[in-house]
Amino acid sequence: MQKVSSSSIFKTTSLWLTQLLPWSGSHDISEQISNLLNTTLLCLLWEDFQGSFPTSRIQLYIEIVLCVLRRYEEKNKLSSTNDDLIKVYEKELIQVGHMAFKSLCEGELYIEAGAHH
Repeated sequence: MQKVSSSSIFKTTSLWLTQLLPWSGSHDISEQISNLLNTTLLCLLWEDFQGSFPTSRIQLYIEIVLCVLRRYEEKNKLSSTNDDLIKVYEKELIQVGHMAFKSLCEGELYIEAGAHH
């Protein structure tokens, strides 16, 4: 079995995503995939979109949120009657947004468990 370095995988993935996301520069892609969660979300979107990505950065982020919400509903066997999952979970998304913003303002790169109190 051939051993592959993580830097080699990172470089290959970065080049691959740069071609798939033409609106994004290689520096942006490097930032996106340096975080394992971002890389995982991009892979899930790749699967959901059957080999393509949204054409704008804003649409990419919206689709990431929708992807997470769909999987949350599937995992918890929920079925929202409203097709607009962002509207269904608007209150929760706003709360997460506030927690994330607060963490960033405090120089934290993560949200502590229980930070919503």
